[in-house]
Amino acid sequence: MNESLLIAIIIIAIVILAPVVGILIRKRDFRRQVTGKKPTREMKADEHVPDTSSKDAYTEADRLKDEAQMYRFRDSNGGSVMH
Repeated sequence: MNESLLIAIIIIAIVILAPVVGILIRKRDFRRQVTGKKPTREMKADEHVPDTSSKDAYTEADRLKDEAQMYRFRDSNGGSVMH
């Protein structure tokens, strides 16, 4: 009984502390970047940024259009997407 209680307490502590540790690490990293202690990363001469303006890309407008179509379909079926 004592071992299972101890394991449960450890798991709960990890679940609670993990996000807090992540926040503290991000804050420390941000402060280092702002104060100049952490150098900024720069691209090498042979690197390039991938082109995201492809005509085949699923754009925000496409997503909104599909979402509106889904809601119209749901409303025409009496409130359910699938029957």
